[in-house]
Amino acid sequence: MRDSDWLWSDTDVLARRRDKAAAVIAAVSQVLESELPDDVHARAYVAAFHQFQTFSNATRDRLAADPYTYYWGRLAYELLQLTQNPERTPFGLAGYYCQQTGVEAGEALRRHLHRFSKLLVAAACLDGTDMTLAHQLTVQTPFAVPGTAMSYDTQGEIVIAGVSGGKIDAVHGSRKRERVQASQYPVVEFHGCEIRLQPAVFNIIASGIPLGASELNLDSQTRVTPRLVHALTLLRQIDAGGFNQVREGIRVVALRPAGKPGELINISHCDLPGAILIHPFPSPYELCNILLHEYLHTRLFALEEQGLFLDSRTDDGPPESFYSPWREDQRPAHGLLHAAYVFTGIGRYWLNVVHTETTPEPIRELAKSRVLRGLYQVRISLAQLRCHQRFAEAGHIVLDLLEKTHHQLWVEAKNTGIGSDLPLLAFVENDPEFAETLDDTVQAVVKRHLHRFAGPDHANDLGRLIATPI
Repeated sequence: MRDSDWLWSDTDVLARRRDKAAAVIAAVSQVLESELPDDVHARAYVAAFHQFQTFSNATRDRLAADPYTYYWGRLAYELLQLTQNPERTPFGLAGYYCQQTGVEAGEALRRHLHRFSKLLVAAACLDGTDMTLAHQLTVQTPFAVPGTAMSYDTQGEIVIAGVSGGKIDAVHGSRKRERVQASQYPVVEFHGCEIRLQPAVFNIIASGIPLGASELNLDSQTRVTPRLVHALTLLRQIDAGGFNQVREGIRVVALRPAGKPGELINISHCDLPGAILIHPFPSPYELCNILLHEYLHTRLFALEEQGLFLDSRTDDGPPESFYSPWREDQRPAHGLLHAAYVFTGIGRYWLNVVHTETTPEPIRELAKSRVLRGLYQVRISLAQLRCHQRFAEAGHIVLDLLEKTHHQLWVEAKNTGIGSDLPLLAFVENDPEFAETLDDTVQAVVKRHLHRFAGPDHANDLGRLIATPI
């Protein structure tokens, strides 16, 4: 029987996803060894996989938790499925990869199998073992060495021959084979939490990763690293459970500048679990919020791999998209469910901010308004999902547990003295411990968004959910 611990705090959820990454890579080797024994590319990968198994358990465990390992395994598995079923329509990550590269699945798989050598090189570095690759590895930069803080930032391609004396033997692909050295990116280590600030991890082909994300340089990460340290320190003080979850679930952070109004800046990706791209907001309270927000997306991605949540049948005509209280555009059920889950979890964080004695009074008032706004938004979202979306068995469990947690937050908010007439507050960019009051209440802002973007009939129906006092 699933319970709230499974939904919010059970660390086995993340461990099972790491185990799955290792199991998928082994399964690819077994299929290739049994079904394509004479294929030169298959044989090369099988040999590389068996070589990888000779490295220490600690190193293989570390790499199993690395975002690139999951990405490599998922893409290899999907490409292998497509090559075995050529009549099948390209799908998922593999379909996007083939579309972007312009090659068919068989050729894409051959190229991708060779890139497993990235993990061999990483393992040799971590174990301090000398190793010569059977086939030299050519990679596009920027290139992040999995499981380490090393990145190659030189422009173009580099060619890697192996590892010697703990250092990678790499030369530039076009500049008369001149040797190139990796840069060491910052690593934040705090109470068992280890986070690499390494944008090059995002140099992969996957839908939704912004252009240029992987090209953020060393200086851009080093300069704002203290903000991340401050936020983690504060998070551990305010929300020890949230800190423990970030410690278990986040491996890589890339810190990026603020974008244009309305632009999606903070990103986590289902194909790159444990890596997040965020703006290092000056207020540590907001930066804690951002870290937890992206972690919660990562956690729900992991939960989704344990069972189907949404029933995609449409014979009764459930809407293809829903009004989202957080956005101007309509969202599919999957996106709305993610938002409801994440903002329910974030509500717990903001309540902890309210209850913490050392919280500055302006931030405490802002936290109250964040709690109230999130409660209204999640209530609207859950009502739409419950009424209009079909769920599989696991999805019903998630929805029931989500509604239970949401109700508990309503009760606690009321007992904390959070009323429905709270003003809307916002952080002041140049003063991390101050918040300014905007010219409206939380309730009025949520209602105005509802009537603007949901349509009159739908808005009137959903408006009842926020009309009653808390």
